[in-house]
Amino acid sequence: MTKQYRTLTNCNMRQEPSTKAAIAATVQAGAIVHVDDTRSTDGWYRVQVVNGWISGELLEPVE
Repeated sequence: MTKQYRTLTNCNMRQEPSTKAAIAATVQAGAIVHVDDTRSTDGWYRVQVVNGWISGELLEPVE
């Protein structure tokens, strides 16, 4: 299931769910991203449209 989240700060979207993984893109604070909330890996969520990963600590749900 896909849900919308807003980034809490500028953040790096990663190619894999790790801070050691290569940066795929930088996402600006306040950006709305579509998250597949059924695919979490150690607190990381797969972001759809542009494939990559963002830490759940940098996201909040959009109501």
